[in-house]
Amino acid sequence: MVPSKQGAPRALPKSFQFKGVPMGFAAAGFPALLVASMLLAALAPADVSLGNWVKLVYWHGMYTWACIILFTVGALLAGWYLVSRRQTLADLAKAILFLAVPLWIVDVAVGALAAKLIWNSYNLTEARMVISLIYMMIVAVAVIAALWFDRPVVTSSLSIVSTVVLWAGLWWITYGAGARGSVHPASPIANSDSLAIKVFAALILLTALAAVLLAVVPVYEWLRKNSTEVATPAE
Repeated sequence: MVPSKQGAPRALPKSFQFKGVPMGFAAAGFPALLVASMLLAALAPADVSLGNWVKLVYWHGMYTWACIILFTVGALLAGWYLVSRRQTLADLAKAILFLAVPLWIVDVAVGALAAKLIWNSYNLTEARMVISLIYMMIVAVAVIAALWFDRPVVTSSLSIVSTVVLWAGLWWITYGAGARGSVHPASPIANSDSLAIKVFAALILLTALAAVLLAVVPVYEWLRKNSTEVATPAE
């Protein structure tokens, strides 16, 4: 039982537990696959005009999409929980929401570095940077609220809202007013004439996506373990 905000105990539903080989594989697989995605970017073809620094753009772009896919999966799991009330879905959505903070901090930092090195632009008012910073603040507030209220319904709802904001921002910088005056080229990899660049980009995306998906497992177990410890305090 877990004490509620009013002091009355409430039941803590059980959820799926990762243990043994799956936990060890996930813990080791995340950094290994992340490094592998970087190595793939290093091996990718260079750009004629931008040189080898463009490989940082390859990695950053694919890492960004891997994160966006992960956050979208988290929102879908959260929505599924709100319909089915299956605790495992809520716990997975919560783990992804909590993981979004460090993953997105890395994304913003690498994006700023790439913009400075390649386009000599470090502008916090640039549309993509604005959306990245707004999402980072929103997801940080969502995590704080999830910790404060400590309710699966609240956490799942926050996961959905934060992801909707992210996709709204993506639409704005792609099709809306944010697309005008941006120093960042629109879909540089998709618009590239090089098949090799597209193949490497796909490999980087798949590897980075596998890495962030595996990262969910230890976070999920850490959150689940903490909930269990609160539910069964030592006498």
